[in-house]
Formats: sequence, structure tokens, C-alpha cells
Amino acid sequence: ALRVFSALLALVATRALIHHFGDERFALLALAVQVSGLLGVLAPGLSGAYTRELADRSARGNPAALWALLRVGTRVYLVVGLALGSALVLFGAGGGARLLRIRPEQLGEASLIFLVAGLFLALRWPLSVFADTLAGLQQYPRLALARSASAIGYSAAALLVVWADQALVLVLVLQGLIWVIEGVWLRHLARTCLPPPGDAPAPEARELLRGLLHVGGYMALLEVASLVHYQTDHVVLAGLVSTSAVTAYIVTAKLHNIVREFQGTLGSALPALVARESAGGNDAAQEQVVYRGTRYLLAIVLPVALTAVLSAGDFLRVWMGPGWERWGFWAALFVGYLAVALMMSFIGHAAVGSGRVAPLAIIAVISALVNVTLSIALAPRYGVGGVISATLIAYSVALLLQFVFLLPRLGVRYGRFLREVIWPIYPPALVVLAGLYALKTRIGLIDELGWLLVWGAFSGSAFALVFLGTALEARDRRRLITFVTRRGGSS
Repeated sequence: ALRVFSALLALVATRALIHHFGDERFALLALAVQVSGLLGVLAPGLSGAYTRELADRSARGNPAALWALLRVGTRVYLVVGLALGSALVLFGAGGGARLLRIRPEQLGEASLIFLVAGLFLALRWPLSVFADTLAGLQQYPRLALARSASAIGYSAAALLVVWADQALVLVLVLQGLIWVIEGVWLRHLARTCLPPPGDAPAPEARELLRGLLHVGGYMALLEVASLVHYQTDHVVLAGLVSTSAVTAYIVTAKLHNIVREFQGTLGSALPALVARESAGGNDAAQEQVVYRGTRYLLAIVLPVALTAVLSAGDFLRVWMGPGWERWGFWAALFVGYLAVALMMSFIGHAAVGSGRVAPLAIIAVISALVNVTLSIALAPRYGVGGVISATLIAYSVALLLQFVFLLPRLGVRYGRFLREVIWPIYPPALVVLAGLYALKTRIGLIDELGWLLVWGAFSGSAFALVFLGTALEARDRRRLITFVTRRGGSS
């Protein structure tokens, strides 16, 4: 419930910022955040490597090693944070904003925003080691609570600045302070969740550092590829088109990002879980993740994703106001691809968790190169549509390569994957989608929030009811029906 509330409040805050400051000035704030993330290429793979190493050593039952790894990780994250923050400060102070298509009268404000973002990036990185520690310990409920509370704080800070009619940079200052408070809170949670070190000898720092670097090699490639996919589009648009195009892209991609975050929340626990099972030699658990886990993930997320496809234009109009529905086609296309790519989500997590990262990383790098090359080629002529098209083509290349090269390395059999994952999900989904699309064309554009919620609930329920019969195993279906019946009777 807290996560849903934070997502809704973020929508309200984004709309308020765009309408109050305008799409060009809002883009300055968004670009500072994106460039902060893009600088992660200077320390690729560190977060994922640290999380997996912690999960692996936790499975071996040596608490002293966990505390030693935390100490080493804290120092490494501190050095990285200072380096990344300094780079962004120099970018802002050195006039880096001039490289982007920013109006001359906005260059001063843009430089100040980048400078402030760099200062807080230097503080945020060292504190993020505690979030990764909780992830490695599989303390996801506590981590999610802290993240949701912080997200609510970010949105509240933005709304406060709009209400008080203050400077745009103050949004970043307040959000930076919330980052620091979140980091201190996560530090307390991480140290509380770690078991007492005991009397066992701890590994030497050099050994732990070698482990991080060894695991982090291909993880680094994965993270670089991810950054290229999700951070460079904004920079390409700002450098080759305009800052207004950045805001249009952010609005258009919102539904895609919401569904992706929802899917990521469900799958985020898997790398650490599979690392534990892999360390214990439990191949059966990994098999359950690939087949049954993927099918259940699709049954949960596809109703949301396909409802978003059908309602993209309506959502943009209700959220942002009249005129924004013109981006509905691109928003639907963006989410529509995600509905297909979801079938590989758990498999990617399983590959990371079991240490089979090399083929996944190579595929991700190829896809990222295709993405950035096509984005640069298409953006000047086609703008936001060109960047989205480039991203979708790159995604499609990655999906094909994963099917051909990654599945066999994980021991996934094509016939079984077709029978147990694809067949129970996608043919029924297409039938329901066709029926709902025919109904939606009769209804026309929805421009009221209440009716949009009614339509979303109806559409999502239609998909969910079908998946209840086709995707769930009989025993799980009985358990779910019993649970719902008991909850209904108790209320």
C-alpha cells in the first residue's frame, strides 16, 4: 500500500513540476538525475557484485566475513562516491551544460543544478552500501519500506517547492537531504540485521576485494549496458533535439517505467536467493525459478502491462491534461514490448544469481550499442519517436539473442519452456486483449479519472481471471481461492 501511494504521489508531483516550471526547466532537473546515474559507468557492476558476494558468504555461515565485507564495501563505495560526485561538480562548474541544447538564459540555472546534484551524489554513494547490504541479506521488506518512505519524501518536497513558489534547484536540495536521511536509516537497519561477528576469523580485506572485482567483471558490463539503455536517451534528446523533448520522453515512458518497477520489485530478490541455492547445490530451486516462477510472474504483471497498453492515451490525458494523449501510441508501444520481454526477466535474474553472467553481459552490451547508435541516428529527424524506436529495436535484438544463446547455458529446454511458460500465458492473453481492444474502440477516449480506474480494474480483472485458470497449478489455485474466501468471510 505504501509503495502504491508513493507511486501515485510521484505522478502528482511530476505533473505539478511540469505545469509550474514548464517542460524545458523541468528537463533540467531530470537531466541532472539522469547524468548522475550515467556517471555510474565509472564504477560499473559494483552494486550487483557486492550484493551477490554478501549473499554468497551469508549462505556459507561466517558472520565475521559479512562484517568484514561491509567494512571493505564502505571504503570502496566512499572512494567511488567522491569520484563520481567530483566529476558531476566539475561538469556543472565547468560549463558542461553548454554541451546540451539548453537556452542561453537557462545555462546558469542548469550549471547550479548539476553542481548541487554532484555534491549530493558524493554523499549518496557511500550510504548506498547499506541498501545493498540489506539486499544481500534478503531483507527486502525493510528495504522496500525505507525506499517507499523516501520516495514519498521526494514527492512531498517537490510539491512543497511548487506550493511555496521557490527556485527549481531547491527541489534537488530537499531531495538530497532526504537521500542522506534514508542512508543513515539504512545504515541502522543493515547493522541491526547482520548477525554478531562471533569468534570465527574474518577473511583479509584483500581477499574480499578480489572477490568483488572477480564477480564484478561481467556485472560491470551488465550495468554499463543498463545505464546506456535507461540513461542515455535523455542525454541524446537534450544534445540533439531539445530539452522539451526530454520532458515529452519522460512523460511518454512513465507507464513503461511503472510496469518495469513493478516487475523489478517482484524479481529483485531472485539474484540473492539463487546465489544462496547455488552455493548449497540446490539445482531444483533454480529450475522452479525458471519455469514456474516465470509463469507466475507473467500472470501477475501481464494484467497490469496489457491494461497499460490499452489505456496509454487515456492515462496521459487524465494525468497530464488535454493534448498529451498524442503520445499515447508511443507509450503503448513502449509498454507493449515490455509485456513480451517479461518472459526473460526471471531467467536473467537466475543467470545473475547462479554466476552465469558472461553471456547475459555480452548480449546486453550488443543491445546497448545498437540502442545508442540508432538513437543518435534517429533522434534528429524523429525526436522522441526515434529514440523509443531505437530502444525497442535494441530490446528485440537482446530478446532474440537471449533465446538463442542464454537459455541453453541455463539448461532451459525450449519445448518445456513453450509448454509451461508461453502456452499457458500468451495465447489466452491475446484472446482477452483482442476482446478488450474491440470494447475499448467502442468506448473511445476516457478523460475522467474515475472512469479510467473503472476501466483499469475491469481490464486487469479480465486478464487475471483467465490466468487464474491457465497459469496457476491446481494446488496453488485451491490455496488462493481458500485464502480469498477466508479473508472475505473474516471481513
